[in-house]
Amino acid sequence: MTIGIETDCGIRVSALVAAGYQVFPINRMSVARYRDRHATSGAKSDRGDAHVLAEIVRLDRAHHWPIAGDSAEVEA
Repeated sequence: MTIGIETDCGIRVSALVAAGYQVFPINRMSVARYRDRHATSGAKSDRGDAHVLAEIVRLDRAHHWPIAGDSAEVEA
């Protein structure tokens, strides 16, 4: 499964990567620009941001780098 998220660090991100998810950290300003393209009101909401992140990962995944998981040596 693929996940878009606005941060590239933290325990939640580490847990998602460790669980086998492909996590794409998206810059907050990039999310804001995508939101501006799709919403006329400019209102920010968690539901709207989740939709925008899903669309970024679905449509523009090639323009973003996934977070790499730790190697076996690092995890040991």
